[in-house]
Amino acid sequence: MAKFRDMSPGTKVRLSGKFLRSTGQIAGGEGPKVWTVLDAPCSDRLVAVDEERACPEDFTPAEHAADPSLKWRRIAKANLVVVGQLDSRDCP
Repeated sequence: MAKFRDMSPGTKVRLSGKFLRSTGQIAGGEGPKVWTVLDAPCSDRLVAVDEERACPEDFTPAEHAADPSLKWRRIAKANLVVVGQLDSRDCP
């Protein structure tokens, strides 16, 4: 069994209910989305998921060439829960 809140590459994650409520997105389209964590270099606080960025033009072609993982969406670990694990951040 995976460690609690382990977001290693290949883990299925989604936005937590606590985060969705605090940002007013509980009825929006982000709630049902499920992503897979990619094996992409990110900081200790962020994970790259398998959804392309909405604005890829935020980075220059040179930046994309230096770091190809910039094309993927990055989400703060604190706002994610592992699919299938009970987590207090999903309780009302």
